[in-house]
Amino acid sequence: KFFPEEESHFPQDYDPYNEFQGFRDQMSPPSHGHMQAPSSVYSNPNPGKVHEVHSDDEMHDILTTRTGLVSMMFYQSNCGYCQNIDPVYTQLAAMFPHVSFLKINLEVVDMDGEITTVPTYYYICETIPVLTVQGPTAEELRKSTVDAIRLCGSNIGSRAMAMSSMPTDTSMG
Repeated sequence: KFFPEEESHFPQDYDPYNEFQGFRDQMSPPSHGHMQAPSSVYSNPNPGKVHEVHSDDEMHDILTTRTGLVSMMFYQSNCGYCQNIDPVYTQLAAMFPHVSFLKINLEVVDMDGEITTVPTYYYICETIPVLTVQGPTAEELRKSTVDAIRLCGSNIGSRAMAMSSMPTDTSMG
């Protein structure tokens, strides 16, 4: 199987949402007065927005070409709970523009039975699965997203911080 079975690598009482608030603020778009992750750190063509995947080929292309963290929401159009939690997912995309947020309708994209519960969220960092969450509450979805950012952050965050702290003027004078 392509996706991991376990839900999280963190203790149950760990609250990454509060701990990671500073990282989120640092990665906000420059229009808010904060630094933004350099474009070389991630490849998100629609920062701050959720992208709807429309075909198996598009899904394959995304999984093989996107860098950084990719969050995928698998849903069905007749799932009432999926519709209810969708605004939370959209809000997370706006909060974390350096993460690629995707929605995949299982009626359109064939997952060969790997998805048995909707909504199911998969987080992939640099094409490696890092986290799976099935049917989360809004708070669990927020925490899981931050968990995934933290798990992937050693790659994304460190590179962004290093690149943003590099001097732009190399003259000696």
